[in-house]
Amino acid sequence: MELTKELLAKAKEAKTAEELLALAKENGIELTQEQSEEYFAKLHQTGELADEELDNVAGGGCSPKFECMICHNTDLTYSSDYASCRCPRCGNNEWFR
Repeated sequence: MELTKELLAKAKEAKTAEELLALAKENGIELTQEQSEEYFAKLHQTGELADEELDNVAGGGCSPKFECMICHNTDLTYSSDYASCRCPRCGNNEWFR
């Protein structure tokens, strides 16, 4: 299942982690309740950056230790200046851990 921009937009509209979980299941994406809650929190994040997120910004982007939070791919690609990263498997360019 490829994660499209349209599906990401629908995910951002989810009002609860349960709605996000239901959307994932409707689209054939395996997601646990815990993952759904984690992704929902990322989608609706406000305020300050977490320490790990701040480290990513200060460090210049992705590194091979990160994985895509959508499909768990660890073979990420990043721009030549390391300012942004992208998952070549699902196209995600927003959530990495």
